[in-house]
Amino acid sequence: MKKKQLFAVLLAGSMTVGMAPAVAFAAEDTASEAEAQSGAESEGTAENTGDSNNADGAEAQNQDGEQAAAEAQKQAEEQAAAEAQKQAEEQAAAEEQKLVEEQAAAQTQAVTNEDSQQSPIVRNEAELKTAIENAASVDTTTTSVTEAEPSKIIISGTIELTGTVTIPENKSIAIFGENDQAVIERADSFRGNLFEVRSGSAFYMAKKDAANSEGTEGTLKVDGSVTDGSAVDGSLVYVAKGANFSLTTGITLCNNNTNAKGAAILNEGGNVLLTGGTITGNKSDNGAIYSTGVLSLEKGNGAADTEPSITGNFRADNTTPANIILSGEGRIEVKGELTAATVGFSVEEPRADYAAIVSADGLDANVYAKALQVLAPQYEGDTTQFTVDETTGKLISSEKPAPNVTKADFTKWNSITEALVTVQSDKAGQYYYKLVK
Repeated sequence: MKKKQLFAVLLAGSMTVGMAPAVAFAAEDTASEAEAQSGAESEGTAENTGDSNNADGAEAQNQDGEQAAAEAQKQAEEQAAAEAQKQAEEQAAAEEQKLVEEQAAAQTQAVTNEDSQQSPIVRNEAELKTAIENAASVDTTTTSVTEAEPSKIIISGTIELTGTVTIPENKSIAIFGENDQAVIERADSFRGNLFEVRSGSAFYMAKKDAANSEGTEGTLKVDGSVTDGSAVDGSLVYVAKGANFSLTTGITLCNNNTNAKGAAILNEGGNVLLTGGTITGNKSDNGAIYSTGVLSLEKGNGAADTEPSITGNFRADNTTPANIILSGEGRIEVKGELTAATVGFSVEEPRADYAAIVSADGLDANVYAKALQVLAPQYEGDTTQFTVDETTGKLISSEKPAPNVTKADFTKWNSITEALVTVQSDKAGQYYYKLVK
């Protein structure tokens, strides 16, 4: 194949990309001069046409490259913008979270500062009495003392009482231990009530929660002992009619040997609520708690299953248990769940149908039923006379009622030592007939 023919074939191949060949090429070199001339002209035309098409293709390819580059640039810019937006949002969120945390910390500090200002720390009897005197009175025309926020007082170290501390009318007072070393004790020279809660007031002995007090848990022990172990004349806490007293977990009332009614608590018609705590080691012929009013029990937050725990208290003989003694209208009221509370109790003047354990208004019947199962078996009275019905909470007689015999007629002698008697009674059993001549 001649050079001219090879070029034409190659040129034709390059054109197949976009178009058909525009001319016909001579196939043999024996063609005439005219044909050669014509072929030369055609070749020239083909070459010109090929050059034009190559230029157009290059331009189109250049345009395609520029478009692809533009699209890639656009995608890169959009991706960069998205990344920048994401980073900006994350930074804004982080700054907002930091602001929230700073505000929360500031609020916590403000509450702590407020509590410090509102909760004086007292270290002796005089400071305790002054703190109670300075506590705000409750406006009972709008709020009851039991609904009002109590004035809080922190007990630090050991405070020895030489006289009675009184909670006056229209005041709501709560005392807490600063830590686990807080103690209120009786001076050897003082024989009366350590605390007196007047009518129309509210008094709380409560555990200081570590979660709300900068990580320091506070308990409190109230100890009524004297050095020589002799009996005093007062209770640890006296609750007047119309007064309110509450005890939580973390509080211990102990070691008061007294001639008074209620070595730990004397409740003369007030309202006493025990949600935990321990009352033990007290001695009185009239119980650690002597109550003519309402004595409410429930397991409070943070209390152990065995709380409230009122056990290990005795009569003056130091042998006979004397934990709770109910008198007159005194009742144990189940206020909430009692898991395994250790609460010994008895009734001063027991009688059938005495409602020793009652349910608080609105209490779930199942909660009350379970509490009865816990409390009723702990009755410490004379069980040969009375026990507590585990379904009603009332005292029931332990004595079997005597049969009502309506007829006992002698019929005949069966032998010199045996006679036949007809007996009519409301109860079956073995009867004895005495024949008097």
